[in-house]
Amino acid sequence: MLRSVMQSINYELAQRISLSSKSINRVVPVMSVICRNNSTFYKPTTSKKKDSTRTPSSPDNPQRTKRRFVKIDSALSKENKYLYTLPKDPYFSASKIKRILELGKAEDALEFIKALPLRLQATATWNEIISHCVNEGRVKFAESCYSQMRKRGFAPNEYTFTHMLKAYVKSTSPNAVEAAEKWFKRMQDFGISPSAIHFTNLMRVYNHNSLPDKTVELLNRMSELNSVAPDTYTYTVALQACSQLTDPIRQREETREIWKQILERAGQPLKSQSTSLLSRKASQVAQEVKYTHLKKLKIDDELVISLIMTAKSVAKNSNDMTLGLEMINTLFSTLPSTAITKSKMVGNLALLRNKQQQGTSMLIHHPFNVKILDAVLRFAKDLEQWEMCKEYFAMAKKLYPNINPDEVIVNMVQTCDKKLSLNGKSSSKRSR
Repeated sequence: MLRSVMQSINYELAQRISLSSKSINRVVPVMSVICRNNSTFYKPTTSKKKDSTRTPSSPDNPQRTKRRFVKIDSALSKENKYLYTLPKDPYFSASKIKRILELGKAEDALEFIKALPLRLQATATWNEIISHCVNEGRVKFAESCYSQMRKRGFAPNEYTFTHMLKAYVKSTSPNAVEAAEKWFKRMQDFGISPSAIHFTNLMRVYNHNSLPDKTVELLNRMSELNSVAPDTYTYTVALQACSQLTDPIRQREETREIWKQILERAGQPLKSQSTSLLSRKASQVAQEVKYTHLKKLKIDDELVISLIMTAKSVAKNSNDMTLGLEMINTLFSTLPSTAITKSKMVGNLALLRNKQQQGTSMLIHHPFNVKILDAVLRFAKDLEQWEMCKEYFAMAKKLYPNINPDEVIVNMVQTCDKKLSLNGKSSSKRSR
């Protein structure tokens, strides 16, 4: 029965094809044929002509859309056509601006961002241009970009003020200090609390304009605040100001105060000078309460070198070496024998040496390297302590055998040898 049905179908199809042979591609098959044996339907599919101009849309093959470009007529836009495609969001805008700044100028980036709709702009996109102008020393252009950002209704953030304060760090303008202070105060208008980097940049402006007193005052203001604490870079900048102070006594006092803060923040407070057990305990509790809310300070090489160099600068002669010797001993557990005899405060240094031998926690044991060795040797050499310089070098070689001194360090040690030999000859002539 099935065979007879199929034969009838083929016969009917042959008749239709013979009637319209010229339109063979438009043949309409038989709608349905009942197969009586299994009661199923035979439904041939209809063929549709494919549109070669359309691309099917699917997750793997999305439908193509026409690219939209930012309409700017410039040499850079013509050379980098696809860089000027319209970004999807402000973050893509910031990345495109960064690339434009690498290939072109700040004017190209400003033209690009001004051509963008406001929905594709943000404070981060404007910060890219401002930061670039600051690094290039174009303070006026950075201020102009800030004004353009404010006109479009975008509020500055903490990074904006970081860039604007940095703009006046090396400025030669006579109004640099006044302008930097205005930017620092302007942060309050936007409800932004200054961070350590904002304080540090303002300190750098003061140092560049030879105003060390303002730098020290600003550091003391930071110490009084509970919300922000100086970091290692802040202390490094403040130490540079200490050596610029005109009063030698204040130089040593401010340097010692910074050294005290560093030890307290590092978890190694200075020993109280009081003999009373109750007063020493009260001092220890006060220090713990004062710095409980602050993050523990991690001392780095730059801060260590700045400490040693500042201690050398404020020491006018060998009798003022106590602070520097105390720093070196606390940081590296090295106290030459000549340091005790040359120091004015022999008792204090002897106490530190006894603490070292007893294995107490007075010492920090900072890692030693070539740069720090250079600073330690310069501390002794520039103060004309030739024997101490050689002794520091010998102790460093013994305690840190992996250190490879460079040519500068070797020349310093040789210079100390020559000075000692000359002093020995002069002393022998005097004895005769």
